[in-house]
Amino acid sequence: MQFSMYSVLALSLGTQVLSAPLVPATGDIVSGLTSKVSNLKTPVTRDANAVSSLTTVVSNLKLSVGGDLTSITSSVVSDVTTAVVPTVKTALVDVVGTVNGTLGPVLSLVGGIVGPLVYDEVRAVLTVLADVEHIVYDVVGILIQLVQTLVPDALTLVKSEIAGVVTVLSPVIQPILTFALSVAGTATADVAGELQDVVAKVNGILAGVLDPVGPVLKAVL
Repeated sequence: MQFSMYSVLALSLGTQVLSAPLVPATGDIVSGLTSKVSNLKTPVTRDANAVSSLTTVVSNLKLSVGGDLTSITSSVVSDVTTAVVPTVKTALVDVVGTVNGTLGPVLSLVGGIVGPLVYDEVRAVLTVLADVEHIVYDVVGILIQLVQTLVPDALTLVKSEIAGVVTVLSPVIQPILTFALSVAGTATADVAGELQDVVAKVNGILAGVLDPVGPVLKAVL
């Protein structure tokens, strides 16, 4: 769009030069030209590091959440009574805090990435999606394990934390999935298929955990 606008301006100026007498430029003419140029749209600056930054943010989220999930797994592997509640509760609260803390950076990054992306950036988006799938799969797996294995008294004590984790997942994950689908729209057919497949898998997992009559929410609401 900028090229065409500059072209129109150039043609306009050319016409003025041919039709007007050859006189020195006056302050009014210079001022007029400056005004025209300043009214043109400012070019969109492309952040070449945005995709790389998104990769780092999601990778760090996976590592942090993974540590909390490991803590839960280690605790409930041999004990599913109220004795494990403090550890489980703390880990789930940490997951909520970490995921919430990632929301701002994720929204900022995906909103600032201007396409189309180059090949390496598209491959990086695939890496981001792989990490997202890993996060969602592991988190939902742990939540299902908790609601199915904790004794009723223990489950009652962590219901709100489990519901909290379910609540924060989608707001962070969905913008990434939407962004990935937009990338798929300009990618080659094979890469687009990969992106769309992972997005479909993650959406399927999220739909299951957000289902009010699904295994998780049915047990805690």
